[in-house]
Amino acid sequence: MSSVLEYYDNVVAPFFVERGLLVPIGAVALYLAFSGPICRLMVQVFNLAMSEADKKAKKRGAFVTYLSIVHNTILAVYSGWTFINTAPIFYKIFSTHGFMGAVCDRGNDTWPLMGWWVTHFYISKYYEFVDSWIVYLKGDKPIFLQTFHHAGIVITMYTMVITESAFSGMVTTTFNSFIHTIMYTYYLFAVLGYRSPYAKYLTMAQLTQFLVGISISIPSYFQSGCLNTDGKFYSLAFMHLYTVILIFLFYRFFRGRYKKVSIKKD
Repeated sequence: MSSVLEYYDNVVAPFFVERGLLVPIGAVALYLAFSGPICRLMVQVFNLAMSEADKKAKKRGAFVTYLSIVHNTILAVYSGWTFINTAPIFYKIFSTHGFMGAVCDRGNDTWPLMGWWVTHFYISKYYEFVDSWIVYLKGDKPIFLQTFHHAGIVITMYTMVITESAFSGMVTTTFNSFIHTIMYTYYLFAVLGYRSPYAKYLTMAQLTQFLVGISISIPSYFQSGCLNTDGKFYSLAFMHLYTVILIFLFYRFFRGRYKKVSIKKD
């Protein structure tokens, strides 16, 4: 286990952080440009195509089903592990320093505790591209919300890591790992055949994390010493811009999906 951690610390993390913007921007560009064509090619080469009847019945081929089960299990377990370890740090920082002390982190107490967790959570966002690849392998196309979400979070979290923006990194990692634990568990059960009637509450929880995250980090702009470098200021501003767009997209998704369901029932 120690050798794995050493490899992560000495090879994996430095590659994703110290190579500069080339890695996140390059990866996002490749994700946007080639995910669809490569997945469609795989469907043809490995004969993974499904009939229109299968698509309407929301059936998956054996390979895609197996991939979905493994993928969602990995992310549910990983997200839960991250949340279990970061939530106590989150609580400790707030209970020790108070609200504004946690937000400003003038003593640079938070990054030494949270830096490792924020960094590998950032790296995990590259793996989450698989979400879209599974959709393509099923013969569908990811909605814009999913594509924007996956592309934007990579760059957003990179700016947090490279500028050591401790508070926004802590909030993002803790909140998002909690939501993802529930979300990927829901997806896993959906693949196995059980669809929870409470799906809309998951979307509401996602919207809540965005609203709370923005609300508790806004005071950083107005307290002297909170954003003590230009990098931290622009990182937080970029995160807020990205999150505001996500709130709009998630709200539109929520209204489009669950409003229609409500009208049909009526």
